Amino acid sequence: MEQLEDLKYFGCEGDPVAMELVDLGLASTRASRIGEAIAEQDLNKLLTAIGNCDIGNLKLLVKIRPRLIIQAVGYELATWGGNNCPIMESIKHHCGIDFSLEWVREVTKDDPNYLGSTLFGG
Repeated sequence: MEQLEDLKYFGCEGDPVAMELVDLGLASTRASRIGEAIAEQDLNKLLTAIGNCDIGNLKLLVKIRPRLIIQAVGYELATWGGNNCPIMESIKHHCGIDFSLEWVREVTKDDPNYLGSTLFGG
């Protein structure tokens, strides 16, 4: 059983953000990439890591860490100019969320630390 526990955090060892995401149910392969992006404060890496999530991990991430989704979609919108945004479309199609200002307000309303702050800057 100890070997299975060791594999749970495969690729996430030493990264508390990634390990927390694994504890919340995210695949370690996705959690390690997201943790790496956060540690490096790299929105492009975050966008790529979230974009590489399968449907199950994407749905879970929307529930457990909506601020990551907000950051990724915001970066995607800024980078792609609001046209043909794959993550935003995937969230809409697979999660039933039409990304909007209302959705952002709803998922951040109980977060006293979120007043339009960025994930990396506070």
